[in-house]
Amino acid sequence: MRSKMEESIGAPQSKETENVHDDDKKYTGRKTKSFGISIDSGLIPSVPVERQVSVLRNLGVNAFNQDEFEEGVLKQVDQAIAVKETEEIVKGWEKNLKAVDEDIKAVENELAEIDNVLSVLEEKTRTGYEPCHRILPAQKQKDLKVLAVG
Repeated sequence: MRSKMEESIGAPQSKETENVHDDDKKYTGRKTKSFGISIDSGLIPSVPVERQVSVLRNLGVNAFNQDEFEEGVLKQVDQAIAVKETEEIVKGWEKNLKAVDEDIKAVENELAEIDNVLSVLEEKTRTGYEPCHRILPAQKQKDLKVLAVG
C-alpha cells in the first residue's frame, strides 16, 4: 500500500559524496558536492523508519518525500548562492577600498612634493635668490590638490 506521498531514495549522486556521521545518531545524511555547492541530505527531513517499506529499512538507506527533498535542496542552493554573492560584493568593496587607499597615498605624496618645492622657493625668496611670483603657481597647485581631496 502506497500513500499519497511519493518517496525517493537517497540523494542524487554528483561529483563528490561523503557520509556524515554524528555521535548521537546512527546516520545523519550524505553530503553531496557539485559545482562548488554542497548539499547535506542530513538537513532534509527523511521519511520516518516506521513509514518506510521493509526493503528500504533492511537496506539501511534514508528515504525522502520528493517534494520535501527538492525543497531542501533548493533551500541549500539558495543559501550557497547568497553566500557567494555576498563574498563577491565584499571582494568588490575591498578592491574599491584598495583603489581609494592608493589614490590617497598618491595625493599625499604629491602634496609632500609641493610642500618641498614651496619651502625651497620660500627660502630662496627670503634670501633674495627667487622672485615671489614663482611661489604662487606652486601654492595654487597645492590648494587645488587639497580641494580635490576634501
